[in-house]
Amino acid sequence: AKHIKSSLRVQCKEDKFDKTHGPTSLPKDETCQKILDKLRGKLDVDVMELLEELFIEEGIFNDFNSDEEVESAFKDVTSRTISSLQQAVEELLVTVEELEGENKALKARVEAAERYDAHWKEARENPSFLHRILGINGFISWFGSFFHI
Repeated sequence: AKHIKSSLRVQCKEDKFDKTHGPTSLPKDETCQKILDKLRGKLDVDVMELLEELFIEEGIFNDFNSDEEVESAFKDVTSRTISSLQQAVEELLVTVEELEGENKALKARVEAAERYDAHWKEARENPSFLHRILGINGFISWFGSFFHI
């Protein structure tokens, strides 16, 4: 479109409404069709056909000429969606396995810490236990002193 030298701005009541009331959320194809309809009155047929081709090539606008094309596009989108969901499920399964392994390791650490804590509490609460250990060590030291060469 080299022969179009300046930016074309079409003003209408809908544009003024959109500016004051915010953008309406139309599907992409409807939005493109609205733009093309507004430009049809201002541009010649060749430029309009070029714009339509550009919209279609860029994926901005779909040109479905038959029910078969619509069904094919629907199947394609459905297939891509299913593939994407399957991949997400596989990634989640891997994550679940990793988390289960980490959970098992953490439970083992907690269990070991609880056992250690129980032994420590028993040793603090029962001084005779410590005395017995120290007594045995003292006895061994005393007994070993007789055989010192």
